[in-house]
Amino acid sequence: MSEHEKESVLLFDEMAIKKWLNYDIKNDMEEGRQDLGQKGTSSDLASQALVGTVKKVELMLTLDLVLEPLLEIGLHVIATVCDQGTSNQKAFN
Repeated sequence: MSEHEKESVLLFDEMAIKKWLNYDIKNDMEEGRQDLGQKGTSSDLASQALVGTVKKVELMLTLDLVLEPLLEIGLHVIATVCDQGTSNQKAFN
């Protein structure tokens, strides 16, 4: 890729997702639960992804985890795009 083609924009936003479970036969596991580190109940079905009301420190750590591999593969993140949610504003300030 040329240097121009490596220029990238990191876009992120929270999103609501439908609550449902899926059983992955190949890997013998359920999909669709929040990562609680243990088997949960039906009340722990995931309903949001990424930054659904995370604290600024958690968002900053997540952005670091995402940005580092992008830079390692040679992409140049020249901008980030997100809504003006409170956590987003605090993280960038």
